[in-house]
Amino acid sequence: MERFEIIPVSSDEVRRVQENVQAAFDTMHNVLQSLIRSVPVGTVQTLAGGKAPADFLTRMGAGTEEEFLRFDGAMLVRTEYPALWAWAQANARVVTEAVWAGGDKAAFSTGDTSTTFRLPQDDLLLQLRIKA
Repeated sequence: MERFEIIPVSSDEVRRVQENVQAAFDTMHNVLQSLIRSVPVGTVQTLAGGKAPADFLTRMGAGTEEEFLRFDGAMLVRTEYPALWAWAQANARVVTEAVWAGGDKAAFSTGDTSTTFRLPQDDLLLQLRIKA
């Protein structure tokens, strides 16, 4: 049987290791944030497995939740997501709310036609980089 020797370390050494681990984490977090910011508004990502994991947004890192929306049919306020609404109008299919509610859920809807719009509803897609 193999024996392990316990080597005493000072509190300064422990503190240095903790600081190095924190610095490495901060660097990885900053790189991830840079990558997220480089994804253009309106980029759509198909996720393997059919559905985004429930913790997908959380695992992307603190503060990134506002960068991502699931295509879950949610009604959004246009002034809160102006870049996404502008992108949808210029690049996507936008239908009236009545048409969307009638079953055409693969499109954006015009919502109440003045202050809101609706996301498409598709469990396989995730809308990336919604804020400029």
